[in-house]
Amino acid sequence: MKRLITGIAALFFMLSLSGAAMAKKYQFTFATNCPENTMRGVAEKQFLEELEKLSNGQIKIMPYWAQSLVKGKEILKSVQDGVVDLGFINVNYYPKRLLLNGATGLMEQGPTTYENMIGVYNTIYEKVPELTEEFLKYKQRPVYIYSALPYSFSTKKPLTSFDDLKGMKARSSSRWKLADLGALGAVPTSVAFSECYMALQTGTIDTVLTNVDAQSRAKLYEVAPHIMVAKEMWLAIPFMITMNEKKYQALPEELKAVFKQARENAVKRFTEYYPQTLASEIKGMEDKGVTFTYASAEDMQKWMGLSSIEENKRTWVKEVTELGATNPEEILKKVIEINDVYLARE
Repeated sequence: MKRLITGIAALFFMLSLSGAAMAKKYQFTFATNCPENTMRGVAEKQFLEELEKLSNGQIKIMPYWAQSLVKGKEILKSVQDGVVDLGFINVNYYPKRLLLNGATGLMEQGPTTYENMIGVYNTIYEKVPELTEEFLKYKQRPVYIYSALPYSFSTKKPLTSFDDLKGMKARSSSRWKLADLGALGAVPTSVAFSECYMALQTGTIDTVLTNVDAQSRAKLYEVAPHIMVAKEMWLAIPFMITMNEKKYQALPEELKAVFKQARENAVKRFTEYYPQTLASEIKGMEDKGVTFTYASAEDMQKWMGLSSIEENKRTWVKEVTELGATNPEEILKKVIEINDVYLARE
Protein backbone atom coordinates (compact mmCIF):
# COMPACT_ATOMS: atom_id res chain seq x y z
CA MET A 1 0.00 0.00 0.00
CA LYS A 2 2.84 2.32 0.93
CA ARG A 3 4.51 1.61 -2.41
CA LEU A 4 1.24 2.36 -4.21
CA ILE A 5 0.87 5.73 -2.46
CA THR A 6 4.50 6.56 -3.19
CA GLY A 7 4.00 5.61 -6.82
CA ILE A 8 0.89 7.78 -7.13
CA ALA A 9 2.70 10.73 -5.54
CA ALA A 10 5.59 10.29 -7.95
CA LEU A 11 3.16 10.17 -10.87
CA PHE A 12 1.51 13.42 -9.81
CA PHE A 13 4.92 15.03 -9.41
CA MET A 14 5.96 13.95 -12.90
CA LEU A 15 2.68 15.21 -14.32
CA SER A 16 3.19 18.58 -12.64
CA LEU A 17 6.67 18.80 -14.11
CA SER A 18 5.30 17.86 -17.50
CA GLY A 19 2.58 20.52 -17.21
CA ALA A 20 5.14 23.16 -16.25
CA ALA A 21 7.35 22.13 -19.14
CA MET A 22 4.42 22.27 -21.55
CA ALA A 23 3.17 25.66 -20.28
CA LYS A 24 3.48 28.22 -23.04
CA LYS A 25 6.22 30.80 -22.54
CA TYR A 26 5.60 34.45 -23.32
CA GLN A 27 8.51 36.76 -24.04
CA PHE A 28 7.73 40.46 -24.28
CA THR A 29 9.79 43.53 -25.05
CA PHE A 30 9.60 46.68 -22.94
CA ALA A 31 10.78 50.13 -24.06
CA THR A 32 11.34 53.14 -21.81
CA ASN A 33 13.17 56.43 -21.99
CA CYS A 34 14.66 56.23 -18.48
CA PRO A 35 17.93 54.60 -17.39
CA GLU A 36 17.66 51.45 -15.29
CA ASN A 37 19.51 52.85 -12.26
CA THR A 38 17.14 55.77 -11.57
CA MET A 39 14.05 56.19 -9.40
CA ARG A 40 11.81 55.68 -12.41
CA GLY A 41 13.88 52.69 -13.45
CA VAL A 42 13.30 51.13 -10.03
CA ALA A 43 9.53 51.61 -10.31
CA GLU A 44 9.39 50.01 -13.74
CA LYS A 45 11.80 47.21 -12.86
CA GLN A 46 9.78 46.25 -9.78
CA PHE A 47 6.70 45.70 -11.94
CA LEU A 48 8.62 43.65 -14.51
CA GLU A 49 10.16 41.54 -11.74
CA GLU A 50 6.74 40.81 -10.27
CA LEU A 51 5.43 39.69 -13.67
CA GLU A 52 8.23 37.17 -14.08
CA LYS A 53 8.08 35.93 -10.48
CA LEU A 54 4.29 35.53 -10.25
CA SER A 55 4.11 33.75 -13.61
CA ASN A 56 6.73 31.21 -12.47
CA GLY A 57 8.81 32.10 -15.48
CA GLN A 58 6.03 31.83 -18.06
CA ILE A 59 6.43 35.55 -18.70
CA LYS A 60 9.86 36.91 -19.59
CA ILE A 61 10.49 40.59 -20.23
CA MET A 62 13.31 41.97 -22.36
CA PRO A 63 13.73 45.61 -21.23
CA TYR A 64 15.28 48.31 -23.38
CA TRP A 65 16.31 51.16 -21.09
CA ALA A 66 17.19 54.78 -21.84
CA GLN A 67 15.63 54.95 -25.34
CA SER A 68 17.93 52.18 -26.56
CA LEU A 69 15.18 50.75 -28.78
CA VAL A 70 12.57 53.49 -29.19
CA LYS A 71 12.66 57.23 -28.51
CA GLY A 72 10.42 58.39 -25.65
CA LYS A 73 7.84 60.21 -27.74
CA GLU A 74 7.60 57.31 -30.21
CA ILE A 75 6.62 54.68 -27.64
CA LEU A 76 2.84 55.16 -27.90
CA LYS A 77 2.89 54.37 -31.63
CA SER A 78 5.47 51.62 -31.19
CA VAL A 79 3.22 49.79 -28.71
CA GLN A 80 0.23 50.44 -30.98
CA ASP A 81 2.01 48.92 -33.99
CA GLY A 82 3.46 46.00 -32.03
CA VAL A 83 7.06 47.16 -32.52
CA VAL A 84 7.34 46.71 -28.75
CA ASP A 85 4.95 44.85 -26.47
CA LEU A 86 5.07 47.12 -23.42
CA GLY A 87 6.21 50.70 -23.10
CA PHE A 88 6.52 53.67 -20.77
CA ILE A 89 4.00 56.41 -21.51
CA ASN A 90 4.13 60.03 -20.40
CA VAL A 91 0.73 61.52 -21.22
CA ASN A 92 2.36 64.95 -21.63
CA TYR A 93 4.03 63.71 -24.81
CA TYR A 94 0.70 63.20 -26.60
CA PRO A 95 -1.59 66.22 -26.02
CA LYS A 96 -3.32 65.77 -29.39
CA ARG A 97 -3.83 62.02 -29.06
CA LEU A 98 -4.43 61.30 -25.37
CA LEU A 99 -6.74 64.28 -25.11
CA LEU A 100 -8.79 63.38 -22.05
CA ASN A 101 -5.85 61.88 -20.15
CA GLY A 102 -4.39 65.38 -20.17
CA ALA A 103 -6.95 66.32 -17.51
CA THR A 104 -4.65 64.79 -14.90
CA GLY A 105 -2.06 67.49 -15.57
CA LEU A 106 -4.46 70.13 -14.27
CA MET A 107 -4.36 68.83 -10.69
CA GLU A 108 -2.22 71.60 -9.19
CA GLN A 109 -2.04 70.48 -5.57
CA GLY A 110 -1.81 66.84 -4.61
CA PRO A 111 -1.25 64.39 -1.78
CA THR A 112 2.22 64.06 -0.28
CA THR A 113 2.03 60.37 0.69
CA TYR A 114 2.48 57.77 -2.00
CA GLU A 115 -0.51 55.75 -0.76
CA ASN A 116 -2.78 58.70 -1.52
CA MET A 117 -1.04 59.57 -4.79
CA ILE A 118 -1.55 56.09 -6.18
CA GLY A 119 -5.06 56.13 -4.72
CA VAL A 120 -5.84 59.18 -6.86
CA TYR A 121 -4.57 57.47 -10.01
CA ASN A 122 -6.28 54.13 -9.38
CA THR A 123 -9.60 55.79 -8.58
CA ILE A 124 -9.44 58.07 -11.61
CA TYR A 125 -8.86 55.18 -14.00
CA GLU A 126 -11.56 53.13 -12.28
CA LYS A 127 -14.21 55.87 -12.13
CA VAL A 128 -13.40 57.60 -15.43
CA PRO A 129 -13.32 54.78 -18.02
CA GLU A 130 -13.02 57.27 -20.87
CA LEU A 131 -9.32 57.62 -20.05
CA THR A 132 -8.61 53.91 -20.55
CA GLU A 133 -10.83 53.87 -23.64
CA GLU A 134 -8.62 56.56 -25.10
CA PHE A 135 -5.61 54.24 -24.81
CA LEU A 136 -7.58 51.39 -26.37
CA LYS A 137 -8.07 53.56 -29.46
CA TYR A 138 -4.31 53.24 -29.85
CA LYS A 139 -4.48 49.45 -29.37
CA GLN A 140 -2.99 49.36 -25.87
CA ARG A 141 -4.04 49.41 -22.24
CA PRO A 142 -2.43 50.72 -19.03
CA VAL A 143 -1.11 47.85 -16.92
CA TYR A 144 0.90 49.79 -14.32
CA ILE A 145 0.89 53.35 -12.96
CA TYR A 146 3.34 55.13 -10.68
CA SER A 147 4.23 58.67 -9.62
CA ALA A 148 7.38 60.77 -9.71
CA LEU A 149 8.82 62.84 -6.86
CA PRO A 150 7.35 66.30 -6.15
CA TYR A 151 8.14 69.51 -7.99
CA SER A 152 11.10 71.69 -7.05
CA PHE A 153 12.82 74.88 -8.20
CA SER A 154 16.57 75.01 -8.83
CA THR A 155 18.16 78.47 -8.60
CA LYS A 156 21.53 80.17 -8.23
CA LYS A 157 20.30 82.13 -5.19
CA PRO A 158 18.21 80.63 -2.37
CA LEU A 159 14.44 81.01 -2.55
CA THR A 160 12.75 81.94 0.72
CA SER A 161 9.22 82.06 -0.72
CA PHE A 162 7.39 82.01 -4.04
CA ASP A 163 7.58 85.82 -3.98
CA ASP A 164 11.27 85.48 -4.86
CA LEU A 165 10.29 84.02 -8.24
CA LYS A 166 9.00 87.39 -9.46
CA GLY A 167 11.04 88.59 -12.41
CA MET A 168 12.93 85.30 -12.75
CA LYS A 169 13.13 83.61 -16.14
CA ALA A 170 11.45 80.32 -15.25
CA ARG A 171 11.37 77.07 -17.22
CA SER A 172 8.90 74.17 -16.93
CA SER A 173 7.97 71.33 -19.28
CA SER A 174 4.28 71.95 -18.52
CA ARG A 175 2.55 74.73 -20.42
CA TRP A 176 0.10 74.99 -17.52
CA LYS A 177 2.89 75.50 -15.00
CA LEU A 178 4.44 78.12 -17.30
CA ALA A 179 1.13 79.98 -17.26
CA ASP A 180 1.05 79.73 -13.46
CA LEU A 181 4.60 81.05 -13.20
CA GLY A 182 3.64 83.98 -15.40
CA ALA A 183 0.66 84.74 -13.17
CA LEU A 184 3.00 84.64 -10.18
CA GLY A 185 5.20 87.31 -11.76
CA ALA A 186 7.97 85.16 -13.24
CA VAL A 187 8.95 85.26 -16.92
CA PRO A 188 7.85 81.96 -18.56
CA THR A 189 10.67 80.63 -20.73
CA SER A 190 10.61 77.56 -22.98
CA VAL A 191 13.84 75.54 -23.01
CA ALA A 192 14.32 71.86 -23.84
CA PHE A 193 15.16 69.89 -20.70
CA SER A 194 18.40 68.67 -22.27
CA GLU A 195 19.48 72.33 -22.58
CA CYS A 196 18.56 73.42 -19.04
CA TYR A 197 22.04 72.89 -17.60
CA MET A 198 23.64 75.24 -20.12
CA ALA A 199 20.72 77.68 -19.95
CA LEU A 200 21.10 77.98 -16.16
CA GLN A 201 24.85 78.30 -16.50
CA THR A 202 24.64 81.13 -19.05
CA GLY A 203 21.71 82.95 -17.45
CA THR A 204 19.26 82.23 -20.26
CA ILE A 205 16.99 81.01 -17.47
CA ASP A 206 17.10 81.62 -13.72
CA THR A 207 15.16 78.63 -12.44
CA VAL A 208 13.92 75.22 -13.54
CA LEU A 209 10.68 73.78 -12.18
CA THR A 210 10.88 70.00 -12.35
CA ASN A 211 10.61 66.95 -10.11
CA VAL A 212 13.32 66.39 -7.50
CA ASP A 213 14.77 63.27 -9.12
CA ALA A 214 15.13 65.10 -12.45
CA GLN A 215 17.15 67.84 -10.71
CA SER A 216 19.51 65.14 -9.49
CA ARG A 217 19.60 63.11 -12.71
CA ALA A 218 20.46 66.15 -14.86
CA LYS A 219 22.90 67.51 -12.23
CA LEU A 220 21.29 70.94 -12.45
CA TYR A 221 22.54 71.55 -8.91
CA GLU A 222 26.06 71.97 -10.29
CA VAL A 223 25.07 75.32 -11.82
CA ALA A 224 22.05 76.13 -9.61
CA PRO A 225 22.96 74.85 -6.13
CA HIS A 226 19.82 76.02 -4.31
CA ILE A 227 16.63 73.97 -4.50
CA MET A 228 13.19 74.74 -3.10
CA VAL A 229 10.97 71.65 -2.80
CA ALA A 230 7.19 72.05 -3.03
CA LYS A 231 5.95 68.72 -1.67
CA GLU A 232 2.28 69.48 -2.32
CA MET A 233 2.94 70.56 -5.89
CA TRP A 234 3.15 67.06 -7.29
CA LEU A 235 3.88 66.04 -10.84
CA ALA A 236 0.27 64.96 -11.30
CA ILE A 237 0.60 63.37 -14.74
CA PRO A 238 0.70 59.61 -14.05
CA PHE A 239 3.69 57.70 -15.35
CA MET A 240 2.50 54.41 -16.78
CA ILE A 241 3.36 51.23 -18.58
CA THR A 242 0.98 50.17 -21.33
CA MET A 243 0.72 46.87 -23.19
CA ASN A 244 -0.27 46.11 -26.75
CA GLU A 245 -3.93 45.09 -26.57
CA LYS A 246 -3.64 42.19 -29.01
CA LYS A 247 -0.77 40.71 -26.98
CA TYR A 248 -2.71 41.19 -23.76
CA GLN A 249 -5.89 39.56 -25.08
CA ALA A 250 -3.86 36.57 -26.33
CA LEU A 251 -2.90 35.73 -22.74
CA PRO A 252 -4.78 33.00 -20.86
CA GLU A 253 -6.97 34.28 -18.03
CA GLU A 254 -4.55 33.10 -15.33
CA LEU A 255 -1.77 35.25 -16.80
CA LYS A 256 -4.06 38.26 -17.11
CA ALA A 257 -4.61 37.80 -13.38
CA VAL A 258 -0.83 37.80 -12.96
CA PHE A 259 -0.68 41.29 -14.48
CA LYS A 260 -3.22 42.52 -11.93
CA GLN A 261 -1.39 40.95 -8.99
CA ALA A 262 1.98 42.15 -10.28
CA ARG A 263 0.61 45.69 -10.32
CA GLU A 264 -0.60 45.40 -6.73
CA ASN A 265 2.69 43.92 -5.54
CA ALA A 266 4.76 46.54 -7.35
CA VAL A 267 2.66 49.34 -5.84
CA LYS A 268 3.33 47.96 -2.34
CA ARG A 269 7.06 47.78 -3.02
CA PHE A 270 7.25 51.27 -4.49
CA THR A 271 5.12 52.70 -1.67
CA GLU A 272 7.93 51.69 0.70
CA TYR A 273 10.64 52.89 -1.67
CA TYR A 274 9.16 56.32 -2.49
CA PRO A 275 9.83 58.23 0.77
CA GLN A 276 13.25 56.60 1.04
CA THR A 277 14.27 57.73 -2.42
CA LEU A 278 13.04 61.29 -1.82
CA ALA A 279 15.17 61.47 1.31
CA SER A 280 18.07 59.81 -0.49
CA GLU A 281 17.95 62.20 -3.47
CA ILE A 282 17.94 65.21 -1.14
CA LYS A 283 20.73 63.81 1.06
CA GLY A 284 22.83 62.99 -2.00
CA MET A 285 22.57 66.54 -3.30
CA GLU A 286 23.14 68.04 0.15
CA ASP A 287 26.37 66.06 0.35
CA LYS A 288 27.43 67.84 -2.84
CA GLY A 289 26.82 71.26 -1.27
CA VAL A 290 23.24 71.91 -2.36
CA THR A 291 21.04 73.89 0.03
CA PHE A 292 17.36 73.03 0.35
CA THR A 293 14.37 75.12 1.35
CA TYR A 294 10.71 74.11 1.35
CA ALA A 295 7.59 75.85 0.11
CA SER A 296 5.36 76.94 2.98
CA ALA A 297 1.61 76.58 3.42
CA GLU A 298 1.38 80.30 2.57
CA ASP A 299 3.27 79.68 -0.67
CA MET A 300 0.85 76.94 -1.69
CA GLN A 301 -2.14 79.07 -0.72
CA LYS A 302 -0.82 81.84 -2.95
CA TRP A 303 -0.20 79.37 -5.80
CA MET A 304 -3.68 77.87 -5.56
CA GLY A 305 -5.16 81.37 -5.68
CA LEU A 306 -3.57 82.20 -9.04
CA SER A 307 -6.03 83.29 -11.73
CA SER A 308 -4.18 81.09 -14.24
CA ILE A 309 -5.42 77.87 -12.62
CA GLU A 310 -9.05 78.34 -13.67
CA GLU A 311 -7.95 79.88 -16.96
CA ASN A 312 -5.85 76.77 -17.69
CA LYS A 313 -8.90 74.57 -17.15
CA ARG A 314 -11.04 76.66 -19.51
CA THR A 315 -8.29 76.64 -22.13
CA TRP A 316 -7.85 72.87 -21.90
CA VAL A 317 -11.60 72.22 -22.21
CA LYS A 318 -11.84 74.52 -25.25
CA GLU A 319 -8.82 73.02 -27.01
CA VAL A 320 -9.66 69.34 -26.53
CA THR A 321 -13.28 69.98 -27.49
CA GLU A 322 -12.08 71.49 -30.77
CA LEU A 323 -9.92 68.39 -31.29
CA GLY A 324 -12.96 66.12 -30.91
CA ALA A 325 -13.00 65.17 -27.21
CA THR A 326 -16.39 64.31 -25.76
CA ASN A 327 -17.57 65.83 -22.48
CA PRO A 328 -14.14 67.04 -21.27
CA GLU A 329 -15.55 69.51 -18.74
CA GLU A 330 -17.37 66.74 -16.86
CA ILE A 331 -14.32 64.47 -16.99
CA LEU A 332 -12.07 67.22 -15.64
CA LYS A 333 -14.57 67.85 -12.84
CA LYS A 334 -14.48 64.15 -11.85
CA VAL A 335 -10.67 64.10 -11.90
CA ILE A 336 -10.43 67.17 -9.65
CA GLU A 337 -13.09 65.82 -7.26
CA ILE A 338 -11.25 62.50 -6.89
CA ASN A 339 -8.01 64.34 -6.15
CA ASP A 340 -9.80 66.48 -3.54
CA VAL A 341 -11.03 63.35 -1.74
CA TYR A 342 -7.48 62.11 -1.25
CA LEU A 343 -6.19 65.58 -0.36
CA ALA A 344 -8.76 65.70 2.43
CA ARG A 345 -7.31 62.48 3.89
CA GLU A 346 -4.09 64.32 4.65
